Amino acid sequence: MYVPPFARLSNCVHMDQRAGTVTMPQAVFKKFLAAMAAASGADPHWYGAAYADISKALQEGTITDPLKHFAEAGYFEGRKQRTFDVDEDWYLARYPDVAAGVRSGRIASAHAHYNAAGYYEGRVPNRDMEAEIESWNSLIEQYQAELPVRQTA
Repeated sequence: MYVPPFARLSNCVHMDQRAGTVTMPQAVFKKFLAAMAAASGADPHWYGAAYADISKALQEGTITDPLKHFAEAGYFEGRKQRTFDVDEDWYLARYPDVAAGVRSGRIASAHAHYNAAGYYEGRVPNRDMEAEIESWNSLIEQYQAELPVRQTA
């Protein structure tokens, strides 16, 4: 993965040290996102098969690169770039509500729950990802209160 030297990148990215913010063109942000998706184990074959509209667009040639689509549009549409490995026993022990759902038959499995809902809720699928996801969750919680309230139509 290539990341340009900051001296070059700083020509189009503004870091406000006092405010603790970064401003950049959306295209630069999407380029970072594409690099992160590729480095995160994104699966272009899964992505192309998991979403009927993406599969159709790939067949028609209107989308030629599934990971590029994910970075430019799919991520913002709430799509995932792959399925995640879930430690069934660990996940069910950590999330008693999911364990109850599995026992009652409302939820098929920890794997099914995480990949359908838990990912979007900020839950952790396995011990190996715990520190990374908890770090993201803390950052999001810290800064979401500082954002202006979004207006919904």
